[in-house]
Amino acid sequence: MLDLIEKIIEIDKSARQRVRDADEKARGILDEANAEKARIESDYTDRIKKRLEIVAESYNKIANEDIEEITRKKAERFNRLDSVMEQNSERWVNEIMGRVTGAGNET
Repeated sequence: MLDLIEKIIEIDKSARQRVRDADEKARGILDEANAEKARIESDYTDRIKKRLEIVAESYNKIANEDIEEITRKKAERFNRLDSVMEQNSERWVNEIMGRVTGAGNET
């Protein structure tokens, strides 16, 4: 009977050790899975950041091109305005002065 009890105790110890080993292995697998998850999240975050940088650079390039185009058109319009002003300023001054002084309106 004592042998049977010792055998049961030995089986119990063996079973408990197997459970501890299985728990330890499960924790190891879980730790590996968590590490892999963290690595994947980090890689994904890095890829997203790179894509955002590319998109931001693209939008900045487009915005700068638009700004340059607007600036060029503005300069052209100011140049045309200056040209019209230079060509007509004397006539406009004479017309305004004539209207103010009443010269040339005599009937």
